[in-house]
Amino acid sequence: MIDFYLSRTGKLTANINGKQIHSGIDPEKEAEKYLLSHIKNNANPSLIIILFPGLNYLYNSLKKYFPDTNIITVHLNSEMYNNSVADIKSNKVWHPGSDLQLKHFLYDNIREIEVKKVLVYTWEPIIKAFPTESKKYSDIVEQVLTEYNSNITTTNYFGKKYIKNIFKNIIAIEKTVTIKNIEKPVIIAASGPTMEKAIPIIKKIRDSVFLIALSSSYSILKYNNIRPDMIISTDPGYYASVHLDSLKEDNQLICAPLTANFGNHNKNPYLVINQGTFIENYFLENCGIPYLNIPSNGTVAGSSYFLTAIITKNPVIYAGFDLCTNDVKTHCSPHAFENILFNNSIKTNPLLNIYYNQTVINYDIKDNTNPHCRSSLPLKAYNRWFNTTFLVENYYRLNPSGMEINKMKTINNEEVYELVSAFSSCDETPYSLHLINKDKHKTNVIKLMQQLIQNLETDISDFFYEKLVMEYDNNLLYYFNTTAYLDLIDLLLSDSKDVLKKNYSNLTEECINFIKKELSKIT
Repeated sequence: MIDFYLSRTGKLTANINGKQIHSGIDPEKEAEKYLLSHIKNNANPSLIIILFPGLNYLYNSLKKYFPDTNIITVHLNSEMYNNSVADIKSNKVWHPGSDLQLKHFLYDNIREIEVKKVLVYTWEPIIKAFPTESKKYSDIVEQVLTEYNSNITTTNYFGKKYIKNIFKNIIAIEKTVTIKNIEKPVIIAASGPTMEKAIPIIKKIRDSVFLIALSSSYSILKYNNIRPDMIISTDPGYYASVHLDSLKEDNQLICAPLTANFGNHNKNPYLVINQGTFIENYFLENCGIPYLNIPSNGTVAGSSYFLTAIITKNPVIYAGFDLCTNDVKTHCSPHAFENILFNNSIKTNPLLNIYYNQTVINYDIKDNTNPHCRSSLPLKAYNRWFNTTFLVENYYRLNPSGMEINKMKTINNEEVYELVSAFSSCDETPYSLHLINKDKHKTNVIKLMQQLIQNLETDISDFFYEKLVMEYDNNLLYYFNTTAYLDLIDLLLSDSKDVLKKNYSNLTEECINFIKKELSKIT
């Protein structure tokens, strides 16, 4: 029970079940003292998040020190929110009674470029009063910030590769498809250790389901003579193509964004997905290639969730989706990476030793309840993503070995058979094929690349800084060199316009030369 009353200074304060939330003497001075003891030297944040502020005396204090900084407030109690003393003139406040879920609210109100210099302040008495709720909402905030930071890191690492892949793929692609609603249950085949246990049931019900293979599971499906209806691949790096090295069928449908590594499979039909980046939009919208809008995600398993949420309302079953190891077994067998491990094994470094070392090093998080289960920071992040994302009820998980996903019902092989048997089979091909006019298409792509160069040259002006922050995700430079671009944002905030213009011009020239080099490969 929350007891609101006036402090000695006449300011509102509160007590929850005998626990004092704010000072009974001077809550304003208390908040100011707390802030001064926690504020960082030379702090110049681009974003401040106040978690569980109680009556939110912190907000007014923070506004004095950071009047121009974006401040987001997250309440865990609507009654506290309704009695807040904060003089907030924006709608960047969330409480449990808000229309949006917390995760969606954060995505709507945080921009990626802001998380590089984010400060988080938490009012500890609220955490002590509401330990369960605070843990729940803290996990969501942590997950969103992790996803943003992961996206920045990934974009910085793969940014040039994204652009190169788009230039290569947009020219090479020959056949695309548009997809209809899938009338069958769907199985998504991942490559966790338990995928081996799923093979018998998949064989048994193969004709009654639409089978989507994450690219890493293609090897085990092919070994067992199971042909998927679709392979989905989103990774831009070299090893993405390794999973498809054994793919010989030109008519095998592949689902991928233009940023992915297609390998040598440009003759295959593609369900092109658009993850919403500026560079993808630029080419897809101007080339007339059909595509499906899918939000970007750190894992292909997440992308497959968004895909199936669009194309079917029927049951969707993840198989081999473990998010952890089984002893030293990190993937099902056979797996495309096994050849790499086999080739590195020698008498003094046998295969089992390689398996053990890569498991201990790459999967360094132990599960105290299961000594055979190990995880990693990326897998933990993927697990949190699924646990904090709104999943519709038709998603299931087949025989997972660990790492619980609360919102997916776990089922076994027999239950899968019963679930699938309840649906009538449908033999209709669920997609339509579209052929690309290669000569006309190539001419158009070259013009678009030349226009990119012209746009970059035009952007080097005295007015570029006015749109630098607002249009960061529509700027090719952000993908070309994310770290250098974010450094420009820091210069913009520090008002160093001369240095900013010089660095912006240098980065733009590098990007122009990069595009010219890629263009020469095409022409």
